[in-house]
Amino acid sequence: MSEYEAFLAYLGHLARFGMRLGLERMEALLERLGHPERRAGVVHVAGTNGKGSTAAMIAAIARAAGLRTGLYTSPHLVRFNERIAVDGEPIGDEALLEAYRAVQAAVEALGAAEPPTQFEFATAMAFWVFAQAGVELAVVEVGLGGRLDATNVVRRPEVCVVTSLGLDHTQVLGGTLAAIAAEKAGILKPGADAVVASPPPEAAPVIQERAQELGAPLFEVGEGAPVMAGAQLYRWSGRCEGLSGGRLDVATPEGRRLEGLRVALAGRHQLLNGAVAAACADRLRARGWPTGPDSVARGLEQVRWPGRFHVLRQHPTVVVDGAHNPAAARALELAEPDDVVAVCGSLYLAGEILAESAPAEARTVSKAAGIRRPAP
Repeated sequence: MSEYEAFLAYLGHLARFGMRLGLERMEALLERLGHPERRAGVVHVAGTNGKGSTAAMIAAIARAAGLRTGLYTSPHLVRFNERIAVDGEPIGDEALLEAYRAVQAAVEALGAAEPPTQFEFATAMAFWVFAQAGVELAVVEVGLGGRLDATNVVRRPEVCVVTSLGLDHTQVLGGTLAAIAAEKAGILKPGADAVVASPPPEAAPVIQERAQELGAPLFEVGEGAPVMAGAQLYRWSGRCEGLSGGRLDVATPEGRRLEGLRVALAGRHQLLNGAVAAACADRLRARGWPTGPDSVARGLEQVRWPGRFHVLRQHPTVVVDGAHNPAAARALELAEPDDVVAVCGSLYLAGEILAESAPAEARTVSKAAGIRRPAP
């Protein structure tokens, strides 16, 4: 067995202990590692849908600004290395194995009766890699929820971002939008700018009140009037340009305009994600980071994020997307309904996902249900 295979086997061993929310194990582990999470500026990104794409866009803007940039996301598509990227590239096997050795040694030194979860171990690896690589700005995506997520050990983030909210993981996060908003708002920190995509009315007071409690400046990204009292508005508008992306305009609270921004990722939902990323970059700029309008334009145009409305081929057009809940599926605007075949592979909610993503006229295939049903 190679060392890489041993690493994967170790992660599989940790996975047997399941998901255990809480920060105590993570804080002890990072203390043992010398607090690598404190060595770079951090943008912390939570949300039900769009957080991975938004994090990728923010990281692309930071790279365009000349910053040494880390990006931590989950899950991966093909190889674990994809979860931890430095300057737009997944880390190599040797860097990954160095992080594995360091974190495993810290776990053994702690000798705790309760081992870290798989996600906690991976998150500690990411922070260790970023510290070793001299990352200046790390963009960190929440794994699940926010308040008790392993990534929420970051005490002084530069900006906290909350993307679109919806019902997902309700057995853990709660069965209402207000309950889910409370978990996502758990990443907000005193003094750190909070950039939030316009939330549903049920969720808005929860985020607004949490920001006020913490003294976190609140910025809303939306198309119309703000729904959170006291929030400053980044107003956006945009248009899709087929499968090649879209164009985006963003007006800042001070009245400055970022116009004609080219967003490389396709779908109207990616225009919203792009607007959130642009607002985050503007808040970073206000805090002294070099993420000005030129960096925003270049980052949004250069971003790549495989597996999200990813066009594999044309004639016929084949698109794959990681939508895993009805709200995410609703964002997929499938054209030419008479020619659509929607395929869904899901452990749960396959019917609901297909109902949202595929027009009524489409033929659909459900892996979870094991059937193919023609259009009625």
